[in-house]
Amino acid sequence: MRSLHIGSSIPEVLAIVAQLPGCEPPSELWLFATCLFCFAEKREVFTTIQDPEELEDGLIICVVARAVETYYLQYVHKTPCINSSHTGNIWLMEVLQGNDVRCYRMFRMNKDVFYRLSNDLQTNYGLKGSRKMNATEILGMFLHMLGHGVKNRLAQERFQHSGETVSRYFGAMLDIICKMAIDIIKPMDSEFRGIPQEIRRDTRYMPYFKDCIGAIDGVHVEASIPPPDQVPYIGRKGIPTQNVMAACNFDMQFIFAYAGWEGTAHDTRVFLSMLRNPNLNFSKPPNGNLHTFIITFYILALYNYHNTKQIFNYQENITW
Repeated sequence: MRSLHIGSSIPEVLAIVAQLPGCEPPSELWLFATCLFCFAEKREVFTTIQDPEELEDGLIICVVARAVETYYLQYVHKTPCINSSHTGNIWLMEVLQGNDVRCYRMFRMNKDVFYRLSNDLQTNYGLKGSRKMNATEILGMFLHMLGHGVKNRLAQERFQHSGETVSRYFGAMLDIICKMAIDIIKPMDSEFRGIPQEIRRDTRYMPYFKDCIGAIDGVHVEASIPPPDQVPYIGRKGIPTQNVMAACNFDMQFIFAYAGWEGTAHDTRVFLSMLRNPNLNFSKPPNGNLHTFIITFYILALYNYHNTKQIFNYQENITW
């Protein structure tokens, strides 16, 4: 036991506390001891101790008791975090049974589309609920997070589920949507037996573009990349992005999508990589006219550039 005389000052007492294991400043136990000895009413229990050894034993007992209390509150008797009575399923049903505009704002689709999508995913692509979440709530959480860019922590609060649950079901929904994309993002007619009406009826395009099956363009989509791997993804946008190439037909329906390339990758590199990979099942023009397709691709790109430049010059002349 350390020698301690009656009448020691508060700094001297706290100095002894700071020497105890786990009580080094500014630890939680040291802060607790500071609050304990800085208030007169909390020091009364120690003023009645006459033996210096008993005083030091009292300090040790106090610190140990505080450590046990901290452990109990943190690991044994924890205050619930996800305990709201307004659960995610209650909120989801409230939205789906409410005004149509509210459903569109929350999930970016109308009610009938939401229900048909939910039924299709459950029937054909293996969407299943569990004890914690039903299939409708899983889909609603997924659409809400995508439609509003909601992060995991905000989804925890909105749907009253743990971060692990939110992350696990979001990843499962991504796998399901990728399966559905294989069946949806493709041409209606894989043989391209007919000429699109938009080409046939326009003398500017017919017969020069009679083999054209759609339009291709690229877009940079912001990506969440770990800091050590961000450099290849930071291009002209100044932020980490993926260079995504997509093709659509003349009905403005997507028939192909190619994602995953770094933001610094040139559009031509992405395009040629797609052509050389037979596993991507890229839709090519009929009769094997790939050279016509490639030439058309570059002509449209140049036309779009010059046309945009002319419009810009025209607007600039009007402004000035």
